[in-house]
Order: sequence, then structure tokens, then C-alpha cells
Amino acid sequence: MILGRAFEDMCAQMYYREKMFGLVHLYNGQEAVSTGFIKLLKREDSVVSTYRDHVHALSKGVPARAVMSELFGKTTGCCRGQGGSMHMFSREHSLLGGFSFIGERIPVATGAAFTSKYRREVLKRQIVIM
Repeated sequence: MILGRAFEDMCAQMYYREKMFGLVHLYNGQEAVSTGFIKLLKREDSVVSTYRDHVHALSKGVPARAVMSELFGKTTGCCRGQGGSMHMFSREHSLLGGFSFIGERIPVATGAAFTSKYRREVLKRQIVIM
């Protein structure tokens, strides 16, 4: 949670100095929400986020350097600099992305939940993160 607040504060500084491209939607003051519920999840549990997804990515285990690189549009970012502030994704951390439109994450989250339940109950196998 402390990392999330420090990270968001640095994002705000860089954004207001016009060092970042595009829009940056900050999550200041809300870090406890994502940190609290994500820490209760298992490693293989998926997270689908909104466009305020920096702290979600950090809480899910995406390295801070990869998230910040993404915000600066660098190829070392978690989406190779193509996702920006609103579209963080990390397969290895089960972060299925941040979505900028309000309703578009619902089908993705529903599909992820169905897949998880189907694999566990019907196929009788655990989800393996690659």
C-alpha cells in the first residue's frame, strides 16, 4: 500500500511536469482498496481492472519498474510501452488488463471466472500460470 501511494505520487509529479504521454488516471487515496483485496487472492487468481490500474498491477506483483516504464511508453514496460496508463496487462501475474470504458471489463471478468471454474470443477485441474 505504501509502495502504491509513493508510486502514484511520483506519477503525479512526472505527469504534471509533462514527462508522460497521454492521460494518467491516478489512484491516490484508494490504494488500500486494491491492495487489500488483491493480497487475499491466490497467485493464479485473475484481476480485471478499471483505467486506474497502476496500483492493481503493483499489488498483483508486476514490478514497479515495468509499470513506470509502461507509463513512459518504453519497451521495457509490462505491455512494451503500448498500453500506457489505462491498459496494464501481465499474463505471468494474472493481470488481465485495465479497461478504459466502464462496461467493457465485465465480459472479460465473466469469461475469466467461467474459465477458472470450468478448469477446476469440470477438468479437475489447477490453473497454471505460464
